[in-house]
Amino acid sequence: MPRREGSRCWGGSVDLAALACAVLGRFEEHYDLLHSDPDALLARWRKHDATLGRQVRVWGAQELEGVAEDVDDRGALLVRTPGGLRRVLAGDVSLRTAETPVE
Repeated sequence: MPRREGSRCWGGSVDLAALACAVLGRFEEHYDLLHSDPDALLARWRKHDATLGRQVRVWGAQELEGVAEDVDDRGALLVRTPGGLRRVLAGDVSLRTAETPVE
């Protein structure tokens, strides 16, 4: 595959074949981990989840605000609201709340 011109923010050309290979390699690593040691994959997810422990707002099938407490073993975000713990399976999650001004 020929080199293609990259985004201006990259400052040059990008080897698309090498990029695709790197992305697919990481995907394969995580896919294999999902089947061999799902608890380890979940630990990685929790380590890199920017929402955990923070106030979040969710839009979608359900709209709610609360503190993102955890990710369950099925991948749902667990949000503590005034009404209790809620599972979020899909939706837009923002770290901005109703009180947070938009810049």
